[in-house]
Amino acid sequence: MKKKFFHMASMVVASAMIFASSVPAVFAAGDNLALETGYEAESAELTIKGALPKAGRKFVNIIIAPYGHAVNSASAITDESVIVKSVQSDVLGNVEVVITMPDGELENRYSYYINTDEQFKNGVFATAVESELSSVLSAVNGASESNMLSVVKNSLTELSVPADNAEYVAKYLYAVKPDGGYDAKSLTDAYVAAAGLGAVVNDEISLYEYFTGYQQYLPEDYATMYESLNEDTQKELDALYKKYPVTESFDSTFETNLFVAKYKGIDSAADLEKLVLEYLNDTGYDLDDYNDIGNSVYQEKVFDKMYSSRKSVSYIDDITEAFDKAVQQCADDADDASSGSSGGGGGGGGRSGGTTGSIGNAAPAVTPVTGTFADMADHWAKADVETMYARGIVSGFPDGSFRPGQNVTRAEFAKMIAVVLGLDTNAKSDFADVASSEWYSGYVAATVNAGIVKGTSDTTFDPDRYITRQDAAVMLARVLDYKGKTYSVASKGFNDEASVADYAKDSVNGLANLGLINGYNGGFAPADNTTRAEAAALLLRVADYIK
Repeated sequence: MKKKFFHMASMVVASAMIFASSVPAVFAAGDNLALETGYEAESAELTIKGALPKAGRKFVNIIIAPYGHAVNSASAITDESVIVKSVQSDVLGNVEVVITMPDGELENRYSYYINTDEQFKNGVFATAVESELSSVLSAVNGASESNMLSVVKNSLTELSVPADNAEYVAKYLYAVKPDGGYDAKSLTDAYVAAAGLGAVVNDEISLYEYFTGYQQYLPEDYATMYESLNEDTQKELDALYKKYPVTESFDSTFETNLFVAKYKGIDSAADLEKLVLEYLNDTGYDLDDYNDIGNSVYQEKVFDKMYSSRKSVSYIDDITEAFDKAVQQCADDADDASSGSSGGGGGGGGRSGGTTGSIGNAAPAVTPVTGTFADMADHWAKADVETMYARGIVSGFPDGSFRPGQNVTRAEFAKMIAVVLGLDTNAKSDFADVASSEWYSGYVAATVNAGIVKGTSDTTFDPDRYITRQDAAVMLARVLDYKGKTYSVASKGFNDEASVADYAKDSVNGLANLGLINGYNGGFAPADNTTRAEAAALLLRVADYIK
């Protein structure tokens, strides 16, 4: 067998680097050599080429050994079956070397290890040629799911599959088999990728080592994708691959595992909403029931429910089940709210849901270039909404709409008031139903401390209730009081004045006498819910009045 040696100093460096590579933490993303490798089975040549990160001549050490052969000592490297070579880059740091495997019978798989004094790269390549795989090709392509294992067991030598990995390799080969069957290259890629992933499942190598070492046999550069993830997502992905390895195409499995890993590590309900909807849309999941809710407040609440239990999911089926369950619950809540009544002292209102605050909570994902929302062109509140948007008090939706007829919750209205007044929102709410982790907590506390908003009881605020017109009037009258403004409470003469709650009469009349609030066809409709358009118009008038 042909052998190649390099000087002992380089060998010691290579040995040290390879030995260290068994500890994944030693090699961060920046420590990996960005060199391309490729093996041509017909000519038995391994090509290594690329550029080192810095210019200047530098030695690059290469070790090629049969797969599974230990190379963590000088004595192991001098074994007859191991090829050792050292090359030097040019002055620009470029490397290109072709290593011809020795004449005679080769092993089916080899590992390679490449290092400089600072960086390291390792991988695997298969030596099988088409003629050697012809009998295996026919058997594998003709195998059913139930007898693929026996085919693999009968082909352990040709495929160089460890006996303890045969079951996993069989499942993998069946799962990723092309519609037209394998050819020699695709079968080689598949069985090498399967054997490597089996090593991940058996805790022999890490997932990152797999993505880097088996990169040429995978459909995408998953190593780079993995490096871009935060540490928590990487850990979740590692655990998922050990429990749920490839059972469909490699791409599909990676996308599913990555989605589940990100889902479990997401840090806000808003981010979870974006993640889930994007994934479900991309995978063709039926979203009709979700879309039929028809109210974005309750649609947002779907993801609040999912967010609270995100850590307990195991896999994709748990997530879709949680989504379907939350959709049904929120659809029922939306139906109940649409038929509920409003009233009560201290600013109560109709029952509702929604916690992310579609008014004023965040700027629209799609900002109208002209400042005009897609659904406000002919709306009576167009100018008011655009002004409030320009001031950063209200926002739209990702599709460029404002949805002027959608109802507003008590929490959302409290936030608008707090923003208009510039209140300190670092305070903490004492209400049992306003958790400090909720987006509206600081706004509720600020407006309560200012004496503008009150709870529906001593311990509850009911942040998700819709706010009625008369309750909005009460809160806005308190804004006037807070700013030292006076107003007449004489009857404005609404034809439904008798329907206005006693606690709200002075507020309704006071704002109406100032021209800050209007009625409908001679009436005030006190129990109707306040819409987004009405809220924007009301707050704009009050904001301008108290300047």
